[in-house]
Amino acid sequence: MHDFIKKIKHNFSGARENCAALGASRVISAFRRNKNLKDILVHTDLNKKETGKEARRVLLPTASNVIYAVRCRTCRKLYVGETGNQLQLRVRQHLYMITSGKGTSVLYVHFKLHGPHSLQSLGLEGNRQWTRTQRQAAERRWIHRLGTIDPLGLNEKF
Repeated sequence: MHDFIKKIKHNFSGARENCAALGASRVISAFRRNKNLKDILVHTDLNKKETGKEARRVLLPTASNVIYAVRCRTCRKLYVGETGNQLQLRVRQHLYMITSGKGTSVLYVHFKLHGPHSLQSLGLEGNRQWTRTQRQAAERRWIHRLGTIDPLGLNEKF
């Protein structure tokens, strides 16, 4: 990237000599890597210590009042959900609906096709103080951030 920018600056300086309108102009280059899905899922700002240092903490399966993601290991599609219960209980409920054949949503139909062994879950965000409304708002933010509305993901609606 550095060589590419160097060539652009060199070519621009040549063009600037031949054009009076570009005489006062200069090339400014900047590069910033955009966030990808890994950056969003792996890093969290939830648990900052009071010293100001950022702490990384994984949400435990026993955590409650959380936003979570379910990922298909086969096709990598994501579903974002929320629960006031423990995360492990909610994942078991999803697995029951898949294996029992009772679920008809996009999520359940998808995992009936790919198999329950393809289901992988992870906690995204949690806060013991959230009300149900706050938790649902956080879920909507994650759905929007990760783009999990069907057909790109496994969420049916926003």
